[in-house]
This record gives sequence, C-alpha cells and structure tokens, in this order.
Amino acid sequence: MTKKMTHYQAEKKIFTDFPSLGKETDYRMKFRITEECVACGACSVRCPPGAITEGDLYKIDPEKCDGCGICAQVCPMDACVDEEEVA
Repeated sequence: MTKKMTHYQAEKKIFTDFPSLGKETDYRMKFRITEECVACGACSVRCPPGAITEGDLYKIDPEKCDGCGICAQVCPMDACVDEEEVA
C-alpha cells in the first residue's frame, strides 16, 4: 500500500526534483488589459484573486494576478491579453 503524501511533502518533493522551481523565476502567465476595454465588468467579477481594479480602463495588479486567464476567457472585447503579447 502506498502512503499518501501531505501537500507539504509533495511540494518539498517537487522542489527537490526540480530545483530551478525554487528560484525567483515566476513562470505564471500574467495578463494585462488593453485600450479595447469598455469597462463592462465581466472580468472583474470573475477574477478569483481580485486582481482587477475597476475604472474607465480596468487594470490588473501584477502582484495579485495568478495567471488563471479567466479574464481573457470572459472578456467580450478581447481586451485581456498575455502581457508579453502587448510588449
């Protein structure tokens, strides 16, 4: 019988097997809202970490964004994009 690992043990194993994951590099995709935003609110109410600030042009706080991409999926104007695509 295989003993189940706790969440902590699993994380420890991942960082032991893949040491580069423990570095400061952040592999999450970050999103940004472009000028196509019409401030409809579709993204802000669905953003799990609450990273979107409402206004004339909505903004995504990169420190809060977890890269889930829900904003991009629900935006009717395709204004939420991967920040690297807008660079």
